[in-house]
Amino acid sequence: MTDRTYGYRGAIVCWKTSESNHRMIADAVANLGPQFKECRCGAPTPASAMRWALSEVVEPDVKNHKILVRDLKDAKDKAFVVVQEDPKMRGDLRFRQRYIVMLYSGHHFDVSPALSPTQEVTLREKFIRYMDCLPSTAVGVCLADVIRTMGAIPLRESGGVYWVPEEKLLAWKQFAAEVERAGENKVYNLTVQADDDMIRCVADNLVVMATGQIDEVMKELDKEEISEATVKSRQSKLDFLYGQVRNFEEAFQYSLDCLKPRVEEARSSLALYNLMESSFEETIEE
Repeated sequence: MTDRTYGYRGAIVCWKTSESNHRMIADAVANLGPQFKECRCGAPTPASAMRWALSEVVEPDVKNHKILVRDLKDAKDKAFVVVQEDPKMRGDLRFRQRYIVMLYSGHHFDVSPALSPTQEVTLREKFIRYMDCLPSTAVGVCLADVIRTMGAIPLRESGGVYWVPEEKLLAWKQFAAEVERAGENKVYNLTVQADDDMIRCVADNLVVMATGQIDEVMKELDKEEISEATVKSRQSKLDFLYGQVRNFEEAFQYSLDCLKPRVEEARSSLALYNLMESSFEETIEE
């Protein structure tokens, strides 16, 4: 560790996600602007909605088991086999079939064995409600897509912890507040003074991320033919990556000499490839 500090340089961000309102998440992403249109905010599935509804209506007291929903591939209609899992058991004894659900259009379904009239009404209400909900994993994917689009640097390979540059913090915090309102999500923005270890952590992970993206682009350039759309997409990716490197260097006054030449080389190679393809097409037309 070191005693040297460099002031406040962005924030370290992490989160805990929960089941959330799909429409509120989707609206929060849309409000960020068109550059975030590729961010995945998912969509609930009938299987997940039915699983959540059944776990609340039919098995509200089960604490050490999970309600699983599986598709029946050969069924004429959409169907699920609901099984109860006991983690204490092994093999076939681990799962016990509880219900078969046949799902039809218009949110109509049949459950076997039959439920009481009160349970059926409650189950349908909760099923319709959960059809507008996202599971916690989908919320996490959406958060990761948005924060990466903002230029944040992942601080571990599996994601979930990021460094967000100062100039993106306000937009990120506004988005995070909407996500928290959509469920029981918790987004933590840790604004701390940067020190040598923080700089080393962000730099090391930026190098790993950038190297992977550059290698991917260079491998594609080795192919005999690349579509024009792919070239433009990769050019945008490299331009974005170059901006991330510059933002890091400006924020921490730290030069990434080991990385900048590789980014610039990849950008130049892609630009040269594009130029050669354009010249080839013009020659053919003549």
